[in-house]
Amino acid sequence: MRVLALDTSSERILLSLGRVGDDLPEAGLVAVEKSHGPGLLGHLQALLEGQDPASIDALACGRGPGSFTGVRIALSFAKTFAWARRIPLYTFDVFGLHFQLVRPEGAVWVLEDARRGELYVAARSDGAPVFGPAVSTLEGVLRAAPPGARFLGSGARLHEAALAAAFGDESVASVGLLPDAGALHRAALAQVAAGSPENPVTVEPLYLRASDAEVNLAAGRIRSSWSRVVAGTNDPGPPKEGT
Repeated sequence: MRVLALDTSSERILLSLGRVGDDLPEAGLVAVEKSHGPGLLGHLQALLEGQDPASIDALACGRGPGSFTGVRIALSFAKTFAWARRIPLYTFDVFGLHFQLVRPEGAVWVLEDARRGELYVAARSDGAPVFGPAVSTLEGVLRAAPPGARFLGSGARLHEAALAAAFGDESVASVGLLPDAGALHRAALAQVAAGSPENPVTVEPLYLRASDAEVNLAAGRIRSSWSRVVAGTNDPGPPKEGT
C-alpha cells in the first residue's frame, strides 16, 4: 500500500510518499511558504513527478492543532482527493509528528506555541498517552510534567530556559528537532496501522480553542459577515432576507 501524507498546520509544508512497512518514504519534501494554498499544489506536483496518482492507495493528513487556515488547506485537499478516488483517508494530530522524533521511553511532552500566552500540549509516558491534547500554559506544564520529562515543539523552544531551570538541561536536549518527511511518513503509517479511516465528508480539523476571529467577534471587536452599520445607530440589526 502506498500512502501520500501531508501536513500544513505550521509554517512548514510537509509531504511524503511511501509504502506501508517501510521506515523511510520513497519521496519527501519540506518547504517553508508564506502562502500554503498555492504552495501546497506546486509542491505536490513536484513530489508526484513521474508518478501515477492512481498508484496512491491511501491518504494521511495532519488535522492540527496549529494555524487555522493552514490546517484547513491540507485537510481540504486530502478530503477531496480521497473522496474523488474512493480511497481511505487517515488523520493524525501535530503531536504525532513530534513523538516520532525521539525514542518513546519515559515521559515525552510536546508543547506547541498557541500564542496568547498559551500552549497546545500532549504527553506520553513510555509511548502511552497521559495528557492532552489540550490547551495549557507554561505554568500548567510546570505543575503537571513529572521529573525527567523531555520536551519538544515550538512551545518548548519558546520556553527552553524556563523548562531547563525546572527540569534540567537534558529535558530540552531535543527542542531543536523539527518534524521532517520521515517523521510524517511514520506518523501516517501509525494511523494506517490503527485501522480507523475517516469519513472524508465529515472529518473536521482538531481545533482546541476558538479562533482569533471568533474571540474578536465575541468581544465585539469585529462584526460578522452580514453585519452592517446603519446611519444614526450602532445596532446593525438582523440581516435582510436573502443576504
